[in-house]
Amino acid sequence: MSEKTSTKRIERRRFLGAIAAAGTTAAVAAAIATPATAEVAGATGAAKPEGSHEGYRETAHIRRYYETARF
Repeated sequence: MSEKTSTKRIERRRFLGAIAAAGTTAAVAAAIATPATAEVAGATGAAKPEGSHEGYRETAHIRRYYETARF
């Protein structure tokens, strides 16, 4: 193996190692920051009032569809 090929491999390994370290650091930082953010949101009273639903709602239209889709 030539000196030039060996140097390229070492540089590539250092580069890939640096990417792995940066990715791990970012993941740890995100995991650490998430609980603190959730606590702050809960402390400021940002909770939604009861009865306000943004998700699935079974309306008359949906019930009618379910009735016609039965086998």
